[in-house]
Amino acid sequence: ESSQALSKADSQLVAMHEFAAEMYHHILLNTEEGQAALDYLENRGFTRELIEKYRIGWSLPEWNYMATALQRKGYSEAELVESGLAIEREQGNGFFDRFRGRIMYPIMNESGKTIAFSGRILENTKQEAKYMNSPESPIFQKSQVLYNVHQARNTIRKNRKIILFEGFMDVIEASKA
Repeated sequence: ESSQALSKADSQLVAMHEFAAEMYHHILLNTEEGQAALDYLENRGFTRELIEKYRIGWSLPEWNYMATALQRKGYSEAELVESGLAIEREQGNGFFDRFRGRIMYPIMNESGKTIAFSGRILENTKQEAKYMNSPESPIFQKSQVLYNVHQARNTIRKNRKIILFEGFMDVIEASKA
């Protein structure tokens, strides 16, 4: 149980991810831009309840709306890059969003705060990987995170058992069952 207080810098990175998760989730559920992704999820058997439980979202297929929104909230260029949510342009003039046009699955820490994302493209194309994940960062080390552990913790304690799945979609499928 790692309950050390987060450093100020790490708290900022978590806050950025929480902001992004809320925004992606809002876009999926409440905008015309999110409708195709919402239809896709509903056709795959996702209920509103599941979408809300896992805070699933949609990243617009635009180049830099998230980077712009984060900068408007006062986050620095260094924080943008360190968060992994934005990538600095090679010419050095501005940033672009890492996640564009993807269904966004937040990855939470053991306290239920978003620390990373996995983004899935809607249509499989040869040019793009089906899934894109956040890079490792000060708040996200892949080998240290169990997806959904914050929601499973009480059940694990009660049953003194844990079932591990390889992928986060397997966890969601199992919870549907």
